[in-house]
Amino acid sequence: MGKLRTRDKTRDVVEETEPRVEKPENGSQERKEGTEENRGDQGKKGCGFADAEAAVSRSEVPQTGFSILHTNFSAEIYFVNMSKNWTEAQSYCREKYTDLVTIDNPEEMNRVINSVNLTGYTGPAWIGLEKGNSWNWQWSLEERLLYRSAEGDQRYILINDAKTWKDAQTYCRENYTDLVSVRNQTENDLIHNMTKSGTCVWIGLYRDYWQWSDQRNSSFRYWKLGKPDSYDEIENCTIASITQTLSGTWDDRECGEKHPFLCYYDVPLILVQENKTWNEALNYCRENYVDLVSVHSKEIQSWVEKKVRSATSDHVWLGLRFSCFLNFWFWVSGHTVCYDNWAPGNGTGTGHCGNTGAVRSGGGHQWVSLPDTEELNFICVTC
Repeated sequence: MGKLRTRDKTRDVVEETEPRVEKPENGSQERKEGTEENRGDQGKKGCGFADAEAAVSRSEVPQTGFSILHTNFSAEIYFVNMSKNWTEAQSYCREKYTDLVTIDNPEEMNRVINSVNLTGYTGPAWIGLEKGNSWNWQWSLEERLLYRSAEGDQRYILINDAKTWKDAQTYCRENYTDLVSVRNQTENDLIHNMTKSGTCVWIGLYRDYWQWSDQRNSSFRYWKLGKPDSYDEIENCTIASITQTLSGTWDDRECGEKHPFLCYYDVPLILVQENKTWNEALNYCRENYVDLVSVHSKEIQSWVEKKVRSATSDHVWLGLRFSCFLNFWFWVSGHTVCYDNWAPGNGTGTGHCGNTGAVRSGGGHQWVSLPDTEELNFICVTC
């Protein structure tokens, strides 16, 4: 299989030109809902444009509005340079990866375009957006992000500036997180009390025919001018135009057309930005997720490297421990240490009794041997 991998903060793009045999090791079709990556930001105020009385659909009538706290989604994007219709592409992505790609913002689309262009390909490529059979109400902030914070963690701020719904959404996303999502009566009452009686303000609820293959409710749309036009009501699937001139804009096409396509794979790791001893970190991961991460392949190391860039400590705990009795390193998952990425002077020799393994959050992200009493951020496996 030929690959071209291009790094960025949250996504990889990998070219695939031949069938992939299996999913990445420890892969999963789902991610556990919940994240700790931005727990340190919970004191920040969010923004919002909300309707205290009722949900409002898309409109061009200027109103004011609300939003909430930010988190990141980590995934690898795979460009599959094989011609398939949309349904075949969807099946292939679900079998080999997670699903056809969902695009959340124009910056992400631009990174995909630039990376795929490095493979030499220009032209249309399927993404995961398809037209449904009916209008669907959904929140501007995706459900997978909305329910990662426990109740009470949201921070609201009223923006007294009249905007259309779309402009309000853009403002919140640029300055805070998103338009507000209302999860229960308590939150609705809180928002209601922040506004004057009789005032209409935007919230993040809208309806749309188009839906994503993975059922995420990302509201980002990047249609080419005049699209979608749904010619003869049969253009129900979406391609991204992989060219610099069209800037990755989208077009609705007949689902039976054959094009290359973009898949994504969920990375099943989470960085916890709390400083704990190694044993505390191990217990936390086992109580809240699955385990401390075991890095027994280069692929998992690459996932870890992307996570630790957001760490608030110089090193981040791994599920690696030294056995004083047996005199060797082992992973908490039960794997022996075959693949390794030790920094010079670490991992070999004597003096490791009582030590555990951590990865540097900067530089080359190599592993170091540290006393298990040090308090560091850590990475858990989520599934």
